Amino acid sequence: MMELWKDTFHDSDDYIRLVFDTYFNRENVHVRIEDDRLSAALLGIPYEFSMPQSCPAHPRLRGMYLCGLATRPEYRRRGIMSSLMLEAEQDAFQRGFDMTFLIPADSHLRDFYRRAGYLDLSFRKEVSAAGSDWCLGEAPADGDGTSEDPLAIYSIRDLVMNGQSSFVLEIADWCRGIESSNPFPTLLHSRTDMLAVMRENENSIFVTDSTFNLKKPILAKVRAVLFPDSAPGENSRVRILKSYFRCEGIRKDGFPSYHHESGSGNEIPELVKNAVCRFYRQSDLSFMISCPDVNEPAYPYANLQECGCRPYAMFKFLNRDRIMFSDFSLPVFDISLMLD
Repeated sequence: MMELWKDTFHDSDDYIRLVFDTYFNRENVHVRIEDDRLSAALLGIPYEFSMPQSCPAHPRLRGMYLCGLATRPEYRRRGIMSSLMLEAEQDAFQRGFDMTFLIPADSHLRDFYRRAGYLDLSFRKEVSAAGSDWCLGEAPADGDGTSEDPLAIYSIRDLVMNGQSSFVLEIADWCRGIESSNPFPTLLHSRTDMLAVMRENENSIFVTDSTFNLKKPILAKVRAVLFPDSAPGENSRVRILKSYFRCEGIRKDGFPSYHHESGSGNEIPELVKNAVCRFYRQSDLSFMISCPDVNEPAYPYANLQECGCRPYAMFKFLNRDRIMFSDFSLPVFDISLMLD
């Protein structure tokens, strides 16, 4: 399977080893053997999803993430992968999973999965940080609400190098706590999974108060955990692929806001934007954010595209009765994964 993965996706050996060391479980693997060789395979990874108060009877859903779907070129167009997916879905249903989901690499595959019964129910958009003062090349001015002491930024690797592995666990659990408190249907990373995300993304960073001491770390001083796609100086364009922010207020509806005191789930705290812009010393910086707060029925494509949202993960429901909400037919999921 590792050989087939590398031939298909061209990932590095270190990345493939990390994936299989972390996630491989024979119970969740589905393969086809043709001519005494592995012709196709997929890897399933179980996840839980938290559900909001609008679905109180089912606070958790179980989903099987299908990844590494690969078929050798000479065995394609025979329906092998379609039959493997159906086998994985039936197995997941028999084991009590509510849904299977996957993340297409391109529009062609998205069409293929749509024909197999998968729905676009996860969306995200890219938000530029160009409006930040530091991204405009100037320090924040006094009196504009951003004049407090500058924030500091460290890499997760800094913690490991300083022998603070236990603090890395604290950060992982902190991020997981934010996920479980999200008022939207949200994928929940396990601790092992979150640590794998940090290990795989060598550029992972965390933003702290300026008084943070790397040798004596205190979790209360952490403002944000971010996963950029580049290190400082590597590229002229940097995207923050996933962000976790400290709760700074309570929204009008009573849910905690982990993004901004205004209560908008899609706002980036200005202080964090300024700190990250200063850290990268460039203006071409953007944040990838989920678009779960869509108060429309399923498939609100026109509204989503107008606000810049694009389809991300696709879902197929195995137990539809457990998914239904009281106010709309199907949920929109907040999801972020390492293996996308």
